[in-house]
Amino acid sequence: MVLIYRWPGKEPSDCMEPDADLCVEEYERALRKEKKGKGGGASHTADYSSMSKEEQEAEDVQMALMDQEITSLLPKIKAGKKLVDMLDRDCLKFDVTMSKVVASGGKNEGVEVKVIVTKTDTKEKTYLDTFEFEKGLSVLKDELTRLRTAIDNDREYVLSEFADPINVFFDNTYLIGTATTFPEFLGYMLETEDADKKADVKSVVSMKERCGKISIDWTPMYHPEDESPFEGYFADSKDLLGKSWTYKLQIFEVSGLSSMVEKAYVQYEFMGELFTTETCEELTSNPKFDYSFVHHVPIVDEKFLEFLTKPLDFKLYVCPHISKKSLEPVGTSNITVLQRVAGKIGLPSRSPAGSRGASPTSPGHGAADAALQDQVLRLTRTLASAQMKLGDSSVPMTPRTRKTLQLAQSQDQVITELEKKQKKDLKKRKKNLKKMLARWEEKKYPFKYLPLGVYVRVDTADAATKLLLSLDFQARDKEKK
Repeated sequence: MVLIYRWPGKEPSDCMEPDADLCVEEYERALRKEKKGKGGGASHTADYSSMSKEEQEAEDVQMALMDQEITSLLPKIKAGKKLVDMLDRDCLKFDVTMSKVVASGGKNEGVEVKVIVTKTDTKEKTYLDTFEFEKGLSVLKDELTRLRTAIDNDREYVLSEFADPINVFFDNTYLIGTATTFPEFLGYMLETEDADKKADVKSVVSMKERCGKISIDWTPMYHPEDESPFEGYFADSKDLLGKSWTYKLQIFEVSGLSSMVEKAYVQYEFMGELFTTETCEELTSNPKFDYSFVHHVPIVDEKFLEFLTKPLDFKLYVCPHISKKSLEPVGTSNITVLQRVAGKIGLPSRSPAGSRGASPTSPGHGAADAALQDQVLRLTRTLASAQMKLGDSSVPMTPRTRKTLQLAQSQDQVITELEKKQKKDLKKRKKNLKKMLARWEEKKYPFKYLPLGVYVRVDTADAATKLLLSLDFQARDKEKK
């Protein structure tokens, strides 16, 4: 998301407001190019300018690989959207984002590509690694094949709860945010100050966004077997050298999450060892852990004191709660699925003989019946028009044959018109390919991926040629109006 900051009364009158395309271009330049000098802005990472030439080259390679990963992921996202739409889960939306990778000690290890899955009707979100997203696509493709087979053979088939597209993508635990703390006071055997007992959990997508607050407490001790609090303190952390060090860490809860979660746990790394709380499996926005662990160092050395001077991260993992109220199961009895998967028209269930007086609609299916009636009217009008064009036929047609013929003619007309337009556009691109490729080699402009409205860059003429000949991409020539 790109936001424009406004300062009422302070904005210069001669300044033209940037449009969305220019904002995106500027953001991409900030990510991919180092800008030297004061006020030059950010580059690949926060400390890119301080890297050696070899490190910068490695960083450039990483960014290029990331661009390639995004480029290859975009068609899969488009395919995923088509899949969930066919399975009557239009509420699911997929987007690509970048997630910060924070190593132990708070060091920024760069970014990685993630897929944001949004349930648009409830604004619930989850973040998936690319391999998890592709695994979910594979599951849905298998289910779609089973559905088509069942429809072709007039069999009943319903997706299991675990194969429902919403569960496939949302029933995953992911890293939602990180709380960075500073444990230097532990080198003086001090207790945790009240102000430090709650730390902000910052989103891995945007460090400016706060997910919630984590409650922690460090208590100094004499010895692991003696739980009485340590009295006193050390004026200099080096006085600890050669002595033992013992603290009890307690993690109580995370409060203030913006949405309900079904599972949650916290992880942190202490002196190279990974520690994890128990998983809170309660539907809540304030997961409680009541975690307690005694950390003990028999002999303090310089390495341990240096460890205490670095940030200590607490990572929060959650599995979001997703509401599926009023959603019809995905199966052969779902009218929307029948229409989108096989182009068939679902009919109301047959009533028993002699039940003409019964209500034709069942409770909770009013909207589906209304949509069905509307479709029947449209099909009737189209069929009448088709019959006029066909004239009198000596071959009798059953109602089912007439419906099949009408549906086939309608689909064929739409496909034909679309193919004509695509062939015309592609012919024009092929004709002007050399000219467009020469202009790209001169300007190295980005390409807009039309289904999602995002921009991608390529480094080679072969890759640019593929995008120039793809109707899903549009050249973003900066000089074009």
